[in-house]
Amino acid sequence: LTAYARLSPMVRQSGVSLDKRRGTSPQGHSALKHCLYFPAMVAGKHNPLIARFWQRLKAQNKPGKLIVEACMHKLLAIVYGVLKSKQPFNPHQISIEET
Repeated sequence: LTAYARLSPMVRQSGVSLDKRRGTSPQGHSALKHCLYFPAMVAGKHNPLIARFWQRLKAQNKPGKLIVEACMHKLLAIVYGVLKSKQPFNPHQISIEET
């Protein structure tokens, strides 16, 4: 699902620049990635689960774009879990390490 949404990381392994991250994969559904951007920004402030994750990445001095894309990935995992379990989302039921 994350690969379909263009949120899977891509590693470049050629030449002298071995094992360097190049961002996310260019293959996939770009409209889905665009649709997840602003919900991730809002969830970073109002969803307690995503907000803790956001603050943890910010404390590690991660770049802003990386934080937003990680939250987009986390939101996609939550949506998939809700759809698969057919249970409403409860942010107090799960911890950040479980998702």
